[in-house]
Amino acid sequence: MKRVILESPFAGEVERNIQYARLCLRDCLKRGEAPIASHLLYTQPGVLDDDQPEERRLGIEAGLVWGSLAEMTVVYADFGISKGMQYGIDHAKQEARPVEIRYLSIDVVMNLAKRFAMTICDGCNVNAPFEHRCHGDRAFINGERKPFKSCECPICREQERIINQK
Repeated sequence: MKRVILESPFAGEVERNIQYARLCLRDCLKRGEAPIASHLLYTQPGVLDDDQPEERRLGIEAGLVWGSLAEMTVVYADFGISKGMQYGIDHAKQEARPVEIRYLSIDVVMNLAKRFAMTICDGCNVNAPFEHRCHGDRAFINGERKPFKSCECPICREQERIINQK
């Protein structure tokens, strides 16, 4: 098994991000990888408090130490790349460790978004879980095609690909 550091969002929508990170761990394991997601491990109740800057720093540094043993950093970017994730990416590059950007399947992300009553793509990035800007003449709102604006987020690209195949 290949040892990998898993980067996914944590702060902000914490409950959604914990569920998302668990799905990412599962994806890694199904790929035959041995992932570590330090942001899940060190933020468990009674370990470290991510809202305390010193404890957050301690957790991030402890996670990065494991990087020297990893063969790759995998970044799950369905909900964008947070500052913490970017820090992990930059650290991996400094150590000359390969970085791979990944996305879960559209169905998995859509189901997660629905469970947390999130807008998938609202055309202007307000309350959307993705770090992107929409433009043009179409958007997908909770999986439904709307003649609004165009979007380059992974969800909209995948939706467009599926529609064009029909």
